[in-house]
Amino acid sequence: MKTRAAVTIVAATVAATLGIWGYWLAFPVGTGEAGVLGALDNTYRTLRLFMLEGDPADTSSAQWQLSLARVSAAVAFFGAVIWATFELLEARIRQFHARYLYRGHYIICGAGDRGQALAANLLSQGEKVVLVEKQVATPLLDRLFKAGAVVLHGDATDPAVLQQAGLARAAHVVMLAGTDLVNLEILAAALAAPHKPELHCHVHLARIENRIHFEEKGCFSIERIKSQRAFLTVFNINELAAVALFGQYPLGSNADTTSPDAPPVRILVAGFGEVGYAVMVEALSTGHFCNGRPIQVTLLDPDARAAQDRFHSRHHQVRHHANGQGLRLWDIEFKERIDDIGPIGAYHHVIAGDDVPNEALSTILVLHGRHRLEQGTGVHPRFSFHAPDGARKPREEIEPFGRLADLCTRDVLINTSGEDAARQSHMHYVRSKLELPDASDAVLDEEVRKRDATPGKGPEEWLGWNLQPLFKRRSNVAQSRHVAVKRLAFPASTAARHGQPPDDSQLQAQMPYHDSLQDDVREAGMQLLRDAVARGLPLPDAIDRCRRLAQAEHARWNAFHVLDNWRHGPAKDEDRKTHNCLLDWEQLQAREPGTLEYDYINVYRTSSTQPTP
Repeated sequence: MKTRAAVTIVAATVAATLGIWGYWLAFPVGTGEAGVLGALDNTYRTLRLFMLEGDPADTSSAQWQLSLARVSAAVAFFGAVIWATFELLEARIRQFHARYLYRGHYIICGAGDRGQALAANLLSQGEKVVLVEKQVATPLLDRLFKAGAVVLHGDATDPAVLQQAGLARAAHVVMLAGTDLVNLEILAAALAAPHKPELHCHVHLARIENRIHFEEKGCFSIERIKSQRAFLTVFNINELAAVALFGQYPLGSNADTTSPDAPPVRILVAGFGEVGYAVMVEALSTGHFCNGRPIQVTLLDPDARAAQDRFHSRHHQVRHHANGQGLRLWDIEFKERIDDIGPIGAYHHVIAGDDVPNEALSTILVLHGRHRLEQGTGVHPRFSFHAPDGARKPREEIEPFGRLADLCTRDVLINTSGEDAARQSHMHYVRSKLELPDASDAVLDEEVRKRDATPGKGPEEWLGWNLQPLFKRRSNVAQSRHVAVKRLAFPASTAARHGQPPDDSQLQAQMPYHDSLQDDVREAGMQLLRDAVARGLPLPDAIDRCRRLAQAEHARWNAFHVLDNWRHGPAKDEDRKTHNCLLDWEQLQAREPGTLEYDYINVYRTSSTQPTP
């Protein structure tokens, strides 16, 4: 488009310059009033060139300047017509391409900040993108259009609009509309309309309550999604921001999480919007440490009572297992006034989670300023504030998090890189299930595809990661996010060795469940212990830490289920949300000793599993 405009402008400039020059030579002007009128007549003659009215047979035809001016004017005229026509029809032409010619493209429903950030990332990687938006155009939408996106104004809950976006040949549909209800309606419309087999649907859900739609008896259960020849991913941008925050700075990384006598890890979350809520939930999910000390979470909000009520309305089982009750998983407090939270230096992580970026920045500066004025010793907190627009650090020790340009990317939202470790863990199970320990990933994927396509196999027998129930996937992902916390239990740097490295016979004698483990898990656990000893930890201490990490892993498993409102019951019942293993470690040893091995397996795999980035 820039080339067309440049050619037209250059041709017009050349035509005007040569026309005035040529007519000046052909019709010389005098001085005075006659000279002024002559100059105006020559200007008028030049303008008539652009109307294609110049006559090459007139007395001026001997002037080469005029001959060239006529050609340039014609080029400028037709160039302007073509340019204007293309400007008027370009959107229609692109929409025609999207509907009938695009293949394997991305449809983004909702062109707010998140949808626009994702579209910009995909376009930068050479992907074809169709944005569907009900609202009028914005300057940023215009820039995305100029970058190559197709912008379709319409209601994405209408299957006809999705068909205009080329749903029949699209590879991915991303639902990023303003509310969960609209996103679910878009999902229903996409599944109802003709679409490409194995269409990948990515749905943003802001509220945990709405996950019920994807449970076994929900209207979007995995069984129903599979019957519609589609795959499903459910995500939340604020949760991804919290995960990225603790991926960069794992909980407890600036604390002693191994000594039972060490003070507990403490975290302060200021602001209980959707971001602050996501940060709090992620801390409660992953804050389970080798020393067994419950994490202490303080929520600071001007309306703390309302914040507490909102939190417990979503997670009504938490109050039964916090602050020394039940399973004693956490210590949680809600505070209204900044004067009630104590010294800032008592916290390991200080996070401003206000939804409004300016408020988050203001809050973190106030908290950091109070810390600078505090006297005496204390920990050195990590300060972080929510900055979706990618604000700069106000000070070197204050870190922004939640930048949309980092979260709304193909790698994070489409390829779900945050699930890589969970997928890896699931494939360990699949290899064991299919008795294919040495099969390549490609062979294993093909075998899983054939098995899942076999008629007569129910959802409980499907092995593909994308066909696992949403709750099971979330459970595996939550476990992989805890890997970074588990690794804090072992020295990170090489120190002086304590005697000889352990041989296999020593490990076989002392390593819990050594003889009953699968070969790959056994080797991973033995390597974990060898590395710990090589870095200066005596073998008995390394074994002891594995035992305590198994307890921490069970506490993490308990926390995941309690946050999802599960209760203890005589047996596992996903519909009633009861589980017979929702017990503390001592009770589990007494009542369900056969399940302890699973906690050790997750500990042993710490050495071979990459933590969630």
